[in-house]
Amino acid sequence: MMNDICQTRILPLAAQGVMDALSSPGAMAIYLIILMLLVSVLTAYILVALHAVRKNAESPEMASKPQKETDRPVEGAPRFSNLRRIDREPKKSVQYESKTLAQICNEFRDFAAS
Repeated sequence: MMNDICQTRILPLAAQGVMDALSSPGAMAIYLIILMLLVSVLTAYILVALHAVRKNAESPEMASKPQKETDRPVEGAPRFSNLRRIDREPKKSVQYESKTLAQICNEFRDFAAS
């Protein structure tokens, strides 16, 4: 196909030489070697990372290391102390304006139409 394009003079002669060089069997072998090298480097990187993760997970230092004091819940303390505090506060009475359903619907319809 490239030879057809090059023979019809769509590509200039300089580009024809470049295309022939890039698509030669020697260039293809180099591309294949580079691709295999990249795949092997990526595989090695993944294996090293997995080994490091497994080593850290199986480390006896990590298993015997005590937790921080803040990580442990205090015995007898409520789990959600702020929620309990809010529940204990006296309720403030809120005065609502009494409206009928028809008034609410009319106000909403006026709002939506504006």
